[in-house]
Amino acid sequence: MLQNAYSALRKGDIERARLLFETVIEIYPSSPEAAESQFRLGQIQRTNLFLDEAIACFQKVIGHPHAHPRLIALAKLSVGFVGIQKFTVGRWKVLNRNGDEGWKVLEGKAFWQVLEETQRYLEGIAREYSGQDTSITAAAKLAIAKVWLLRQIPRLAERTYWEVVKKWGRGEPVLTSLAYYGIAVAKAKQGNYEEAIETFDAFIRGFQVGSALNGLLVLSEDWKLKARTWKAFLLIGTGQRGQAFSELQLAEREGKDMAKRLRGATKDQVRNWIAKVRMWQANLLDETDRREEAERLLIETFTEFGDTPEGLKALTMLWGLPERRR
Repeated sequence: MLQNAYSALRKGDIERARLLFETVIEIYPSSPEAAESQFRLGQIQRTNLFLDEAIACFQKVIGHPHAHPRLIALAKLSVGFVGIQKFTVGRWKVLNRNGDEGWKVLEGKAFWQVLEETQRYLEGIAREYSGQDTSITAAAKLAIAKVWLLRQIPRLAERTYWEVVKKWGRGEPVLTSLAYYGIAVAKAKQGNYEEAIETFDAFIRGFQVGSALNGLLVLSEDWKLKARTWKAFLLIGTGQRGQAFSELQLAEREGKDMAKRLRGATKDQVRNWIAKVRMWQANLLDETDRREEAERLLIETFTEFGDTPEGLKALTMLWGLPERRR
């Protein structure tokens, strides 16, 4: 039954997978398979933005008497990752007592409190698994570095990312690549634009799609597009607008090549990034008094990518293009 659930998951039949995972838990509640099913339910809830329900699932895995130790470690990491996700999204879905969907919103002190609590939790994981499981420790440190970035302390973020590279980077290409990406972002936020550009270049040159920790950390195709977009922003910041435009065009071509080989959610992510890249091209064209080209690009973007969130924004951007004096 568990294998059937995984088969449904691979095919994108999430509801059938959910039902099968729930059935495993109901029929064999004390089995290792039940703990594994609970973990997968948590991942489904997280994807669907039911973040409190996701944490509840992961906590059940942590407390399950027959869960594999590695699965418990992944569940602990997942609780920390969801904490970061709560901060970044700002609101998540909840089920009301009558079963209707609602939204829970972070406001006031709670907005920063969730981040501070998450950081303490992740630091506990890093201490617990230090010397026992290098990949779990490194993943916890990556998440801590992300928290430092979100708290607008990029110097400590960069230091933590470098710790991942130096202590645990050997033999863990996905973790290492994610750390280098974070280092580049941290350098950019500290105003070290040239170093950030060089680091993003290194990330792009060595980029390979992959995953770690049973798919908990994924380096998907759109990460390369994100890196090129970051690089373009930094080139603009250093006055190299022509080179920035070329970088965005290259990102678009690479993205379209990627999209041809992909399907499902991954393809949707890449197409969404292509739309974002084209909008930045339009912005640069408009800033250099090439408004007609910008308008044409935005219209084409909406026509081709209007089914994506960023593609929809192209129409709004088109309406808002400022009048320029010729």
